[in-house]
Amino acid sequence: MVAAKSTPKGMESVPVKMGTKTEVPVLSEQAVSFLVPKGTDASQLFYQTNFVPVEVTAPFPAGTKVGTITYTYQMQGMDMIQEKTVNVVSAEQLEKAGWFRLLFRSIWEVISGLF
Repeated sequence: MVAAKSTPKGMESVPVKMGTKTEVPVLSEQAVSFLVPKGTDASQLFYQTNFVPVEVTAPFPAGTKVGTITYTYQMQGMDMIQEKTVNVVSAEQLEKAGWFRLLFRSIWEVISGLF
């Protein structure tokens, strides 16, 4: 259902502290699939997700764990619930921002918070 190294829907990025960027794109580390009865129409499959991010501070390499995502699937009319949890990793590396950039970012956050 979900390919490895794909962007989870609705969770395209996570916030980053002290980085040259304020967020980094993410990817699922592994593929996720569920057992369904033969002949099931894929358009009728529904699943829920639960994304749990971890606090990320730059610098870090690509592939750094930035959270986990749990996919839960239950077929209509069946009691069995299938659940799989996979790591979510950064799609790119991120360097630590210099003090000058961090200073101006802090000033901008204070000013934008006033309005």
